[in-house]
Amino acid sequence: MSGKKAMLAVAHKILTIGYRLLSKREMYREPDLSLRDAQRTEQLAAQMQRRLERLGYRVSIEPLTTSAT
Repeated sequence: MSGKKAMLAVAHKILTIGYRLLSKREMYREPDLSLRDAQRTEQLAAQMQRRLERLGYRVSIEPLTTSAT
């Protein structure tokens, strides 16, 4: 993406956010990144599982548990 296109995309994003905030008369809140990270982790695990199954492996994914030793 060229510099001008990138600048226009950022300007569009800022104007869109500004319009929504003004039209709803709300204050800006930072998005919750921990929720997005958790969703991304689940998506990545599912994607890796599908890739391994396409290669002919049977995969079962379980979260690691921490042990109190």
